[in-house]
Amino acid sequence: MAVGGTPAANVVFIGDDKIRVASTNIYKLENATDVEFVIEDPKNLVKLQSANNICTIEANENNKLGTFILRAIYNGNIYSKTIQVVSLW
Repeated sequence: MAVGGTPAANVVFIGDDKIRVASTNIYKLENATDVEFVIEDPKNLVKLQSANNICTIEANENNKLGTFILRAIYNGNIYSKTIQVVSLW
């Protein structure tokens, strides 16, 4: 979902809606450059690293489950993706 100005054509959030505890997933905005990634994670479920328009999310190893929001800021628009941290089994 995009919030802000007119969304850029063909910009799509790529990445899974779920991440398992103690796992790592990669997310990106396809067809976008100079993207800034931020997370809304009040439970401290994950760690975020980003470089070269790709972000890596690492889920906690403490079996903490829940939901967080990943936001990508590109060209004055905010794209959001809700991601759930789930158990290993």
